[in-house]
Amino acid sequence: NEGMLFVLPDGESIAFHMNGMSIPLTIAFLDTNGFILGIEEMNPSKPNRRHRAPRDARFALETRRDWFREHKVKKGDLVGPKFSSLSRTR
Repeated sequence: NEGMLFVLPDGESIAFHMNGMSIPLTIAFLDTNGFILGIEEMNPSKPNRRHRAPRDARFALETRRDWFREHKVKKGDLVGPKFSSLSRTR
């Protein structure tokens, strides 16, 4: 139940890739309020494939592959109520 949260610059389209990674991951892109904009599977056998949010995201949450599916977390869900305070910490 661990992951890595990335706080992204406002208004920028950021891409993630698997270059240098050996384990499969899942990434969720979230808006400023913590709602999931999209979820993508990231495969280490395709290290240069770019994974982008469907629109500008404020956060990206990487977990082990299938974590979101196993916990029935999907696009449109609210991940946490404290995300708006993270947006103001810059």
